[in-house]
Amino acid sequence: MAVIIDLELCTGDGECVDECPLELFTLVDGKAFQEDPDECVECGRCTEVCEQGALSLP
Repeated sequence: MAVIIDLELCTGDGECVDECPLELFTLVDGKAFQEDPDECVECGRCTEVCEQGALSLP
């Protein structure tokens, strides 16, 4: 399952890119993008480091 990304809140600081143990995140046009959402194991590490609250689990 994929992490939900609120693009209006995302500032593109890249914390989720650095934190994801599976390296599923990249930045596209200055916003978080999850490369392969089906590979996400919902560990929540990305949501914990997102200070803007742009990432959430379903």
